[in-house]
Amino acid sequence: MVAPYDVKLSGFTGGGINAITRSGTNSFSGSIFGYGRNQSIVGKSPDALKTAYPDFTEYQIGGRIGGPIIKDRLFFFASAELTNYTRPYANTSLATGSAGIAAYGDSITTIMNGKGFNVGSYGSVDLKRPSTKIFARLDFNLNENNRLTLRHNFVDGADDILANRNRNNYLTFGSYTYRLASVTNSTVLQWNTTISNNMSNELIVGYTRIRDKRELPFAESPEIEIRQGGNTYTLGSDRFSPANKLDQDIIEFTNNFTWNIGDHILTFGTHNEFYTFSNLFIRSFYGYYVFNSFEDFKNSKVGSYQRAFARSGDSYDNRPSADFSANQFGLYAQDEWQVNGALRLTFGVRVDMPTFPKTPAANDSVSKYFSGYSTSGVPDGKLLFSPRAGFNLSLTDDRAAQLRGGLGIFTGKVPYVWVSNNFANTGLLTAELAGGNGTVFSLDPRVQPKVGDPGTGAPNLQSEINMIDPNFKFPQLFRINAAYDQKLPWEFVGSLEVIYSKTLNEVMYEKLNISKYSTPTAIASELNRPVYGGTDSKNSNFRDVLSLKNTSEGYQMNFAIQFQRYVARGLSVNFGYTHGIAKI
Repeated sequence: MVAPYDVKLSGFTGGGINAITRSGTNSFSGSIFGYGRNQSIVGKSPDALKTAYPDFTEYQIGGRIGGPIIKDRLFFFASAELTNYTRPYANTSLATGSAGIAAYGDSITTIMNGKGFNVGSYGSVDLKRPSTKIFARLDFNLNENNRLTLRHNFVDGADDILANRNRNNYLTFGSYTYRLASVTNSTVLQWNTTISNNMSNELIVGYTRIRDKRELPFAESPEIEIRQGGNTYTLGSDRFSPANKLDQDIIEFTNNFTWNIGDHILTFGTHNEFYTFSNLFIRSFYGYYVFNSFEDFKNSKVGSYQRAFARSGDSYDNRPSADFSANQFGLYAQDEWQVNGALRLTFGVRVDMPTFPKTPAANDSVSKYFSGYSTSGVPDGKLLFSPRAGFNLSLTDDRAAQLRGGLGIFTGKVPYVWVSNNFANTGLLTAELAGGNGTVFSLDPRVQPKVGDPGTGAPNLQSEINMIDPNFKFPQLFRINAAYDQKLPWEFVGSLEVIYSKTLNEVMYEKLNISKYSTPTAIASELNRPVYGGTDSKNSNFRDVLSLKNTSEGYQMNFAIQFQRYVARGLSVNFGYTHGIAKI
């Protein structure tokens, strides 16, 4: 749904998806399915070499079952699906890199095996993308006026990631792999009530629990980077992964009251969401070693070292996270007016209000160097109005031709992980340790160099800072569209539509401590576009100081033409063409 003018639908500025699930009936029914493919059925490379694709497997299997528990009253439905995608991934450098790169890879493997650490293969490895999806639903007809629906959705998915293997001067080992793992449990209770012949109510209560994290398939270790002869060899735990996870808990409460009065259908409703987040991200928590040559690596001579740790105490178990909550309240009213047999009008208005019960910690040094800014600011209690109007006009008595369209404001959401940066990057949670010549190399993440150890200096308190403008508003845009639908011969339907969208509030980051405002660099290949760079660290206190703000710049236009034929029996066809323009 790109331009629905029903005010019950919100939370997006681009488009929404309306998913309808199956339910049980008075008859038992079920089905099973399976799909699969491998390298034998995908052909060869499209270039002149016509190279066969390496071995891979992809499959999807599942099934469903539904039926009555109590005839005419209680029904069940359940479905399950398993998928997996196994794909080989080789280092490009082995084929197109410099001579001798594999020999160094063998030597590194031998050295690390001597230390009791499995670096994994630098040759082709199999990466996997498994998932398990389970859905269950109960429908209970309490009486002729009340119906309950309880549904639960479970998704457990993962994706193996191994970076830098597509570069001809990098050799990465299997131990550099991390797995993006995500588990979602979502439960929804829906109660539909018929109050009278012209009044009804819909109550929806939902709870969603999401757990995202990065898993390490190999033994925990610092990240190790070896630079030799213009090539880079990477092994050990990816430094962005050991302390990286996001927990989300979301409670939803929605109630819609509908009242039919003559030619009018009035809707009054509320939609509310309550979020709780815990976002952990500490870069280089297990340490990050760089060796400037193979000989240095062989002799454990560290070129540079970096590790981040909690200011409240440097230990393996102390991993401070950004914990915060957010609420979004929504109220709306709407009138669907059937003016006559040909014309239907929809008018509605919606008001959303996001709130943040907690505020980030205040870093006094930020306010000192950036007047008017504070790390503790949040955009609490901003009212977001979304008036909308739509129409549908039948041009012929048999509804063979119609005009439809409308205009209104749509309010979306900001990715809350961006907001979490304001709680995590206040400059007060973590510090960094830097080292170099003399730093003692250790593979054990629990036994890493600390402040004052050989080769280290004082803790580096220089931080990246993230803030949010207290006047920040969630994304909003104005959208208007018009469309013409026409029934054609042979049961075809043709449609022509145009949509125009204008940004009202969009999200942008502003770097506050750019040092080269007066001397930008002109990019000749981009029509001398000026690029403003450099960082003013303000007496070595900060790296990037970023503020989340709004912009009203930008618009979009889309033109679409479509021909479709949907029939119960026979040939169904859908052909469409879309042309879009977007400018900022």
